[in-house]
Amino acid sequence: MIYEMMGRYMEAIASLDRAVAINPTDTMAWMGRGFIFWRLEMWPEALASFERAIATSPKDRYPRYCRAVTAEEMANKKRRCRSRG
Repeated sequence: MIYEMMGRYMEAIASLDRAVAINPTDTMAWMGRGFIFWRLEMWPEALASFERAIATSPKDRYPRYCRAVTAEEMANKKRRCRSRG
């Protein structure tokens, strides 16, 4: 996606939001949304996007992998926060 390549992440998300509004079963749009949120370390939003991708393409293993990696990042962040304070 051009916006993402340019570092214009919020515009990329808005574009993907329009795509899923038009076609809520667009797995690639949900995955793209998840990747951008992941890059921004917005873990809950990334996780929700990957879960929607799983719902739209339940036989595809990659969205499940992405969800697992995101859940691990969320757990790591919680551990780091607890150890600091």
